[in-house]
Amino acid sequence: MNFYIDSSAIVKLYIDEVGSERVKDIAFSEENNIFISKITGAEVVAAFSRGRRMKDIAEADYEEM
Repeated sequence: MNFYIDSSAIVKLYIDEVGSERVKDIAFSEENNIFISKITGAEVVAAFSRGRRMKDIAEADYEEM
């Protein structure tokens, strides 16, 4: 099945929050094709950077991402 994944779904792959398990099930299924827009990478980096600035993401965890 084809899925369009936005940046908020990509973040759920790295940070456990509501919906993370469902996104992981979709993303890691070999039966699924995942599509993202060109800007998704920049949006994900911005979300992680904001999390770090707001102290929602530990510095060590940010470095691993």
